[in-house]
Amino acid sequence: MTMPTDTGAGDPRPAARSWLRIALVVSLALNFLAIGIAAGSVMGGWRHGKHGPHGKGGSIAKFVDRLPQDRRAVLEPILAKGRVAIEASRRASRDEELQLVAAIRARPYVPARFEEALDKLVAADTAARRQAGRGLGDIIAAMTDDERLAYAERRQARLEHKRHRDKHKDD
Repeated sequence: MTMPTDTGAGDPRPAARSWLRIALVVSLALNFLAIGIAAGSVMGGWRHGKHGPHGKGGSIAKFVDRLPQDRRAVLEPILAKGRVAIEASRRASRDEELQLVAAIRARPYVPARFEEALDKLVAADTAARRQAGRGLGDIIAAMTDDERLAYAERRQARLEHKRHRDKHKDD
């Protein structure tokens, strides 16, 4: 008695089907991963703005945004005035940085010109930071005691988070 043989017209071998199924599942999982990353990036940017959920820098603007409307009305004009002054300082700092780049590119290279441009850049950066500090000081001076305490606690929490993050960065 002989066993019937497969002529090749039937189903493919079971092993081939399982590999194909695995490949399809892996491909589908990778597609979902890519879609999830893209959607998360879009949704995160939409929800938090371009600087993420914690804002940029000390985030005094985000803090002011969370205050009641009557307090925001008092503090927002001070914040706006500070933004104008800070932007002017930052523009000056960018101009000095361009001068530094020009000194680096100069032929022949003149070390004294580079040092002079570097000193001006440091001075412009210091002036920009000083201006930002003055603006922050004006806003803090206009806060109530409770608002100042809440803002101080928020800054301290951010500093502790950064310290913890930096401590474990090399792990």
